[in-house]
Amino acid sequence: MGRFQAVVHKKTTSHRGVLNSAAKPLLVDEQGKELPPDPNNRGCYIGTGKQRIEKIVTPSVDDPLTDEAGNVVEAGSVDALLRRVKEHFGREEHEGVEIQKVVVQELQTVKVVSGEELAKL
Repeated sequence: MGRFQAVVHKKTTSHRGVLNSAAKPLLVDEQGKELPPDPNNRGCYIGTGKQRIEKIVTPSVDDPLTDEAGNVVEAGSVDALLRRVKEHFGREEHEGVEIQKVVVQELQTVKVVSGEELAKL
């Protein structure tokens, strides 16, 4: 019976706070407009607001999919492999990950060569 492994195309979404030119949090009002700067204190604002948050979407490919220890995720059947992929991305640390596509590849032995045969090549 063959062994199967997965190539996973995914999109990861993360969020981070935006900083102003003084490397301080960029504050915005309720409409999302930047607060007026404080002329007496560089990088500060007049009034109170909330920090602007930037959404970052990063597409990537796990080719092949590996676990936390760096071992390739494999299974003896396609269904078992897909269950392992679903379980892998169902954990909390993969909360911002959206699976786009899973490509299942079958690993096959094509040829076995002895050391002596290899030396003759």
